[in-house]
Amino acid sequence: MRISKAERLRGVIRPRRPQPREILCLNCENPVSGSFCSMCSQPTDTARYTAKGFFAEFLKQFKRFDAAETLLTFWELTERPGRFVREYLEGKRVDYQGPIKYFFYVFVLQFAAGIAIRLITGRDYNFFTIGNDAASQFVELLATIFWGIGWWALYRRSELNATENIVAALYFTAQAFMFTLILRIVCLPFMSWSAKSDTIFAFVDVFVYLAYSFFFAHRLFREPPWKLVIKQSILVVLYTVILLSLAFAEKIAKSTVEQFDPAPQTSTVNP
Repeated sequence: MRISKAERLRGVIRPRRPQPREILCLNCENPVSGSFCSMCSQPTDTARYTAKGFFAEFLKQFKRFDAAETLLTFWELTERPGRFVREYLEGKRVDYQGPIKYFFYVFVLQFAAGIAIRLITGRDYNFFTIGNDAASQFVELLATIFWGIGWWALYRRSELNATENIVAALYFTAQAFMFTLILRIVCLPFMSWSAKSDTIFAFVDVFVYLAYSFFFAHRLFREPPWKLVIKQSILVVLYTVILLSLAFAEKIAKSTVEQFDPAPQTSTVNP
């Protein structure tokens, strides 16, 4: 059967179908086909974090507690936080706790530790800028969002969007408070040695928090040291001003409430 010139020409100019590109698993690097890796169950479709996806994950992250995932996440944030966060944002999310769940677990641990210390010692050891009330936790959540937006504004070359920076800030804040929690538990036997122990350990908590912020930002954004010091110092100053402003506003609000809501007077009945 002879092929006509028209058919030959049609075969030449007909566009070739692109060959499907082989997809490798982000976690184990084995070839995958479908929605999940058959070796480690890593999802193949991993989109960038957006505001919609962030809140969708918020609703899904409280189904189960996995101690192994929590410990592995803690270790990664201690040893190589920058690489871990970048790989997580790129889609390598098997065997690790999500930022919202990890953040929530640390709050629960802080709350439980505060109650345990109060029951054991009879004294109220408040953790650094975290209390056991909803107002303090709300302030810490706002502070975490501030870190994310501040990083997004100052580290634009990192190519992370605002929501991804907030995700990184959730990991940073949770890990920083985990360090302060461990520090308080280790130093608990020494807290009764001096009446100023609470003040001393509060300063130690602040030092740990700020030192880890520099370490975390250096590993995540990979800026030159002199640029990193300048940018982080700006954020620390703004962060301190915001916290002091919130504390001042809270004090004014309490005094205003006390003025308009005086203590009830007790009446005595003569026999």
